[in-house]
Amino acid sequence: MAITAAGTKRFSKKAKIGIATGTADFTIVGVYKNANGGALLGSDSTSYVYVPYPAEARLSTEASAGVASSSISVRADAHQDQAQFKQDLQDFLDTMYADDPDYRAKVGDFKKELESFNKIISTMSLAISAIGGISLLVGGIGVMNIMLITVTERTREIGVRKALGATRRDIRVQFVVEAIIVCMIGGLIGIALGAALGMIGSTLLGTFVFPPLGGIVLSLLFSLIIGLFFGYYPAGKAARLNPIEALRYE
Repeated sequence: MAITAAGTKRFSKKAKIGIATGTADFTIVGVYKNANGGALLGSDSTSYVYVPYPAEARLSTEASAGVASSSISVRADAHQDQAQFKQDLQDFLDTMYADDPDYRAKVGDFKKELESFNKIISTMSLAISAIGGISLLVGGIGVMNIMLITVTERTREIGVRKALGATRRDIRVQFVVEAIIVCMIGGLIGIALGAALGMIGSTLLGTFVFPPLGGIVLSLLFSLIIGLFFGYYPAGKAARLNPIEALRYE
């Protein structure tokens, strides 16, 4: 049995649970953490007790007290065949209430609801991915335009470097690295803002969630790829400049 006692770490191994006909003695084997909602979902002060089925039957069969269960939640083992388990449970309940014309028990699950929920989540994920892709494209074009402007403004500098012996490869690497640095800085700012908003939102929902390290690394990798891809064209344009014309540029 487990009790959601507001996440209490210290608890007695024995507990008396009040029922309609008096009290029942139980042995506590664990305590769940506080599962109450956060500031956005409100809080629930109700404490829940989870007991084995035989013990639950002991509490809910007091006909004189009018105590009965309208529903029971059952969780199968992770390696159990879910369809077979559902059928076996239905057969057991049919046998139990075979002689009771006023009461029937039906086994149901949330498989269809879960499938519908997963479809909604998948659709939302696709929509968010599309928005993210468009944002990356727009951001990449913006970086390319900035680098083209930079190449134009630094034409004379490029001419001086070439006159001093810089090769096309040197010029290209310089501007590609600058584009990557710009994108990496933007990526770090985005990660910081996203992580802060995510942690604040999760805290308001009642569960603190730290940003996954894999997601952070993937975001930085995308920033690097965007800088490399969209910075290559401006870098190539700078590398192809004629040094004499570049030195004459005002």
